[in-house]
Amino acid sequence: MSGMLINLVISLLSGAGGARLLVGLLKKVDLGPVGNMIVGALGGLAGAGATGGGLGSLLGGASTAAASSGFDIGGLVSTLAGGGIGGAVLQLVVGLLKNALFKR
Repeated sequence: MSGMLINLVISLLSGAGGARLLVGLLKKVDLGPVGNMIVGALGGLAGAGATGGGLGSLLGGASTAAASSGFDIGGLVSTLAGGGIGGAVLQLVVGLLKNALFKR
């Protein structure tokens, strides 16, 4: 698998995980299993891109370890953290908007 595809999958999964963690803490922002996963994955893509862990960051960096192996652990951590935070933030925003718009 290419580094770009791996980074994309990591962003999607960490975003979905961040949304799932937030829903576990705040039940009122729950959008259902599929809604949480979709919103979290989209937030993961945005969050990973915003932290510099965007597509292509795992292809190598300035460190000698990255130059010799083609893998950048800093890029991986940035993608995981940015994706998880992005997924949780977007889940929170969309969940609160849904609650505000569809009060019952």
